[in-house]
Amino acid sequence: NIYAFTSDGLSQRQLRDLVEDARAKVLTVDNIGKVDVIGAQDETIYLEFSTRQIAALGIDQQSIIKTLQSQNAVTQSRFVNAGPERVALRVSGQFTSADSLRAINLRVNNR
Repeated sequence: NIYAFTSDGLSQRQLRDLVEDARAKVLTVDNIGKVDVIGAQDETIYLEFSTRQIAALGIDQQSIIKTLQSQNAVTQSRFVNAGPERVALRVSGQFTSADSLRAINLRVNNR
């Protein structure tokens, strides 16, 4: 059997949580050994900044990425967006939303 989940009122994260809860419940049914979730979207947070502004502060992109990695489990995404002022990050750990990332005090080069 195949079941599809959609929603107009939930975020992708909320929908994924709902699907994972349904998956866990289905797995408790006798004679069910495996439930695959197909098509779930991974969450991505994009960090955008002006390369001119960070250069004026004496900071480079790698320093920002290393600082974020030290405060959270962050790895660079598998792709690079076109344009010099956009860096894609794959984020997991304490950053659960753009607001939680925005609240970080970025400390680079002891500043």
